[in-house]
Amino acid sequence: MMDKCLTKAELYRQMKRFYADKDRLITKNQFAKMAGYSDVYLRKIFIDETDDLTMAVQIRVSRTLLAWARGEIRVMQEPVSKTKTAEWRPGGQTRQKLTRQVTFQIKDGSIKLQPGVVNHFDYSQPGLDELLGDK
Repeated sequence: MMDKCLTKAELYRQMKRFYADKDRLITKNQFAKMAGYSDVYLRKIFIDETDDLTMAVQIRVSRTLLAWARGEIRVMQEPVSKTKTAEWRPGGQTRQKLTRQVTFQIKDGSIKLQPGVVNHFDYSQPGLDELLGDK
């Protein structure tokens, strides 16, 4: 299945949220390896913004980010050594991490709270700080 490539602005936004997420399970280095790049290179593009985002990077990182949100990348931890390994399982053979969360929407100038179950690794929905315009 071919994924649609995220726009540059959307990819920047989601990658910033990915890097800021402390509970993402996968390490930045493992995610970068899945995309075919080094963590240092992706950090220069998305966090430091010192390197340009090329179309190839945009396609590969979009594909990896969408696969992560769908649950196609599985992270396993060795019980004794606590070493984490990541593996791509196409077709969604793993489960998505669903968590209870309150999401926010702005309607008619007011903020509406919506409690519910969301995919923890889906960075496409904006947070409260993004809705309010805080940086």
